[in-house]
Amino acid sequence: MIYSLLLTNYALDQFGRLPAEDYLHVRDAITALAKEPKPYGCLYLVGRDGWHLRVGNIRVVYKIDDERQSITIIHIGRIRDTYD
Repeated sequence: MIYSLLLTNYALDQFGRLPAEDYLHVRDAITALAKEPKPYGCLYLVGRDGWHLRVGNIRVVYKIDDERQSITIIHIGRIRDTYD
């Protein structure tokens, strides 16, 4: 089952500001979420609705909607900026 991928405007802006090397790794990780929304190493966020995926030193925060088979990327950034 393939999920559709959506990025909020905020996440899209953050994604575009990543350094080239990080951009490629994050792009590949986000694309892989379409096939496997809960890959090994992802964590459910405590105190906040959503999931967290670590891609090197970048964090991707996203929500899964199983009914609509969609994933919404909420936040992309370094760990120090992700959980404020």
